[in-house]
Amino acid sequence: MKYSLLFTLLISVMFFPTCAPKTNGNSQATDVNTLEITTQEKMWDKVMAIHDDVMPKMSELNKIQKQLKEKSQVIRDEVLQPKIIAAIETLEKADEGMWAWMHDLKQLKELRKEKTHDEIMLYLSEQLTSIRNVKAVMETSMENGKNLLNQ
Repeated sequence: MKYSLLFTLLISVMFFPTCAPKTNGNSQATDVNTLEITTQEKMWDKVMAIHDDVMPKMSELNKIQKQLKEKSQVIRDEVLQPKIIAAIETLEKADEGMWAWMHDLKQLKELRKEKTHDEIMLYLSEQLTSIRNVKAVMETSMENGKNLLNQ
């Protein structure tokens, strides 16, 4: 009877799965993957924080641009007129830059289907630089436009 109970326990352990979570034999790989996802999400959040800071300024940018266009049609100053036209063009480029950046930005979910962790991090780093540049162009062109409106 002892042996039959032991045999039953041995068979149970061999043929029935344990209650432990599946790790595909490599719990360290799961930890690395979780760490990579967390790292990617933190970088994504940095990129989007800058976007979220600048995007609301688009309406102000368009307002300045409209006011400069109106001013350019009534002003007769030969020195100020070319500055206003250049400022309008810079504001238009800033606007186009933001829209192009948003259009071209690949979502993190899609990146994970196509790229390795290192490739994703490189892409996000490039996007961080790009959105910082978009922000700088927007802010500079808006400041210049405001200054011209006050002249």
